[in-house]
Amino acid sequence: MKQAIAISLFLLVVSGVQLFARQAGSSNLAEPQATGERKPDLVPILRTPINGEIRVKNVGTGSAHPSKLTLDCVRLGVPSQMYSCPNLPVSVAPLYFDEDFPNNATIKVPALAPGETFVHKLSFWDVSDWPKGKYKFTVTVDAAHVLNETNTKNNVTSSTLVVP
Repeated sequence: MKQAIAISLFLLVVSGVQLFARQAGSSNLAEPQATGERKPDLVPILRTPINGEIRVKNVGTGSAHPSKLTLDCVRLGVPSQMYSCPNLPVSVAPLYFDEDFPNNATIKVPALAPGETFVHKLSFWDVSDWPKGKYKFTVTVDAAHVLNETNTKNNVTSSTLVVP
């Protein structure tokens, strides 16, 4: 009898806690706490000098959904109003164009599991005519800010290329 009363009392307390939690605004007691939540953290990786290859690594503890990466090129030492980097060859331009980022080459990054690395070889790199000069390349991962990452301060990196 004492065991039945103890179980009934326990169930009454548990249902009271659930009712209190729902009244307090929680719709699901099994909802994970933010402190233990697994989140992605995408980091762009470029070699210096840049070699036409871009890597993105998920150094976070959670999976990353597909996202977009932008690549910006600036030829240093020329007026900023001049487009100073080679134009993309017509044959590959549609692969790198995204209307959300019309002034940058855009690369679709697939979903990445924790620890996974995506490698993209720029298809235009070896066929582009690089006039003499110094070029700065800036890569931004999750450019559209669609991911809830643990750290967004490491989403941008840059590299240079000097063409003698």
